Amino acid sequence: MANTISQRNFIRDRLINNTPKVVILEDMSLVREEIQQFIENELGWQVIIAKNCNEAVKFCESQEAEFYILDIKLGNERSRSQEGMDTAEAIKAIDENVFVSIFSDYSQSQEFQKRAKKVGVNYFQAKSSPVQEGVSRIAIEMLLFQKNLLDGIFQKYLHSSAYLGEDEILKIVNKIKEVNNKLEDIQKLESRAGRTRWLTENENHNILKNRGYHLEHNFGHGKQHLASVLLTLNLLAFLLHTVLGLVDERYQRIRVQRVTRKGFFQDILSLTKYLFFEVWHHLLDFMLDDPVSLAVSNSS
Repeated sequence: MANTISQRNFIRDRLINNTPKVVILEDMSLVREEIQQFIENELGWQVIIAKNCNEAVKFCESQEAEFYILDIKLGNERSRSQEGMDTAEAIKAIDENVFVSIFSDYSQSQEFQKRAKKVGVNYFQAKSSPVQEGVSRIAIEMLLFQKNLLDGIFQKYLHSSAYLGEDEILKIVNKIKEVNNKLEDIQKLESRAGRTRWLTENENHNILKNRGYHLEHNFGHGKQHLASVLLTLNLLAFLLHTVLGLVDERYQRIRVQRVTRKGFFQDILSLTKYLFFEVWHHLLDFMLDDPVSLAVSNSS
């Protein structure tokens, strides 16, 4: 019991008097760097990188940090398939008062969620693209955790007979204000990211899915690289058509005549099914009402 009180006091004193520290256990360097940059730039907190499960647990034993962000699976070995969850369990066994978040591609697994709840994990977040989106949600949960602790400390002293000096009260109040301001900033950042994602999905993704490119979920078929090949071909086609729309006079005119991409693609499919065209601009000239000269258009 005394050890638990000591650990709780450590969390309390660190959150009031010092800059919070976050331990990151993540085997992908790019993801790890993005998490670190977000925590340092947006929260202004210190980051400690753990190389493995044992190192993360040692940080907890030595009371190095109050917050932990852990991946579930590290590396490709089966024996390490739940190293992050093992780490969470070990950390919570040492100090149940620290904040532990799981940030993983496997966060939707019922097996992992059930174990995480049993272990006492504070928050479970699926990895997202961009990574910043998922990290911002974890940051919000960490700030709420810090805010609740500080509110609890403040209320405890308000309703107790223990004397708390004016400087100490001011320190707690200012810390609560600081956390509230950071929480508001992160929530605004997440809101902007959500609007950006909506624009991306409704402009680019909608074109690729519904306007003739057929970018659908059935691209998951194939035992090895089929899905990647089909996706790459689609993106190359989209890129090529975008460039043609900027520099090719024939393409610009035919797109004005046919209006929709889907209609344009259907015309190409029908014509090339029965007719042979030696070069691309012959096909476009055939489709145009008033074909231009066969000289190559100036693309500069």
